[in-house]
Amino acid sequence: MNTYGSTTSHPELLRVEGVVFSCLVAGIEESEPSDRYTVPAILNRRPSRSEHERLNSLAASGHLATAGYPEVGLVLNDRRLDITNTTLDELSEGLALLLGALIQELSDTVDDDAVRPAPHLSESRREQLRKAAAEVHFH
Repeated sequence: MNTYGSTTSHPELLRVEGVVFSCLVAGIEESEPSDRYTVPAILNRRPSRSEHERLNSLAASGHLATAGYPEVGLVLNDRRLDITNTTLDELSEGLALLLGALIQELSDTVDDDAVRPAPHLSESRREQLRKAAAEVHFH
């Protein structure tokens, strides 16, 4: 059995599963909806070392800037991908699909070696964020 709980030699393609709502809320203060912030997303599995290196290369390559997102950054932390300096609206309007495709493209075959919500947000702001997070689709 490999480190991802599968008995096959070809694990699933690496992909972004969705926004981590509890971390999103914990990281956002009361702000205007147009303000940029970090959107935490969860990957379906831990990236291999080579996938991790390729993701870091993607983050540094300027590919997102070329695609029209010059201010957006990517930070990988285990299975969490922090998408920095963006908004849920921007993700819903196309950035999520781009990132989903890019993450799957850098996916490889992996071998065996391979918060609580912040109280400072109003309930209405939390609900607004929850709905917007649910609308972000990476595939």
